[in-house]
Amino acid sequence: MISLCWMVGACPRLAEASTVQRLSESLHRELAELTLTLPRPTIDVALCVTPPASADAAAGADRLAARLEALVATALGRNGFRSVVRLGGAHACADPPEEAARVAEGRGAELLVHVASMVQHGRLHLEGTIVRTDRSLWRDLVGGRGGAMVGQIFASARLDAELRFYLAQPHPPLAPRTQSVLFESPGPVLGMVAGDIDGDDMDELVVLRRRAVDVLTLRQPDRRARLVGTLPLDALEPAVTASRDPVGTIALLSGADGGRRIALRVSDHSVGMVVSWDGERFDGPEPLSDYPIDGAIGILCGTVPRGRNTFEPRVVPCSPSPAPGPEVGAGPFWAVSYANVLGPDGSSTRSVGLVLAEARLIVTAAGVTRDLGPTGSAVWVGDLDDDGVLEVAHSAASPPGDPDRLTVTTLPASGPQDGWASRTIAGGIGAIAAGDLDGDGAIELVFAELTPGGSRIWIVD
Repeated sequence: MISLCWMVGACPRLAEASTVQRLSESLHRELAELTLTLPRPTIDVALCVTPPASADAAAGADRLAARLEALVATALGRNGFRSVVRLGGAHACADPPEEAARVAEGRGAELLVHVASMVQHGRLHLEGTIVRTDRSLWRDLVGGRGGAMVGQIFASARLDAELRFYLAQPHPPLAPRTQSVLFESPGPVLGMVAGDIDGDDMDELVVLRRRAVDVLTLRQPDRRARLVGTLPLDALEPAVTASRDPVGTIALLSGADGGRRIALRVSDHSVGMVVSWDGERFDGPEPLSDYPIDGAIGILCGTVPRGRNTFEPRVVPCSPSPAPGPEVGAGPFWAVSYANVLGPDGSSTRSVGLVLAEARLIVTAAGVTRDLGPTGSAVWVGDLDDDGVLEVAHSAASPPGDPDRLTVTTLPASGPQDGWASRTIAGGIGAIAAGDLDGDGAIELVFAELTPGGSRIWIVD
């Protein structure tokens, strides 16, 4: 079985946005919700963002702060604020919020949004304090003096290539430090996907089995995953004989509100469905018609066995966005993985890795297609070390059930470069996923080794 990702139709709303744009949208959403309770729908607001304290990155941090100011100011303007004043300048933004409120008042603002930024544990954290100024409007309608806090807003993002460039932060080394067993699954793993599905700023690992979907978290110092939720799927399956070669799909779908839902399909004869996880329990499932080939879905991930069954080209051509990009128009294939790799300037390069039915790995990035030769049936593409360069992780070209290993190849513009390989494992690799599972700011690779009657999930970091 293999892990599959492909793109059909339109992207999720923020799929093409840079990290700085996503941060500004997050700040704006929280600010818009807060200002719904203000006594006047159209006000004058001042805005400033303090750069993170870093002597080595002062210029870049100032550019980052200015960029955030500009994006949030644009969003505020769209939201009906009469005037948005960017205070700017290190002096005005470095003052305590109550002092900066006096500067804002002098510029005619009735409200100040003062955003402090900090780098910690591989993430950029933004904490905004909303302060009213000492203008007559606030004295008459709200009471009290200016400088009083109205509310707070928060946003956070992992230090990817764009943020590391702004802040002159080194990217983590590509070479792995450890390889260890993360979890023993009681059944064959059909697919895996990693991402923040409950809004806690930590990535979870979602594992699809034939009769259940599991949520795993990595919060323990012993580097073992903890099973925090399981949704049985037996009652949702039609009463038909299970295929000898089961097909399953799993995906994370991004909503307009920034939330994530889990789309899945556990066989070629079952219905598509969608569930959500709030950190404690599952909600759903709800039917998802035509999954996984509905044109409105976006990024889709799943599995198909290596051997007799293959995905047919009826699900393609497809692209990571409505704009022209890498497409799959060939014949049957075992796996395809898409990624939008973010560069230091915030630009996004669409890339695709495709495992053809003849077990060859084809990778297209920035309009260039390369044949990386024989491969196994599991593949993942993305930026593992946040340097803006594409990496491809894939299994070895070995018969199903034979010993296997995970190999990572780097693909700069100059051509493929050997990266590293995991230790050889006894069983074949059935699925690959990647995410910041332990919250340290670095991406960890995970892969599922198929064992007799189950699966062993490994982590490489």
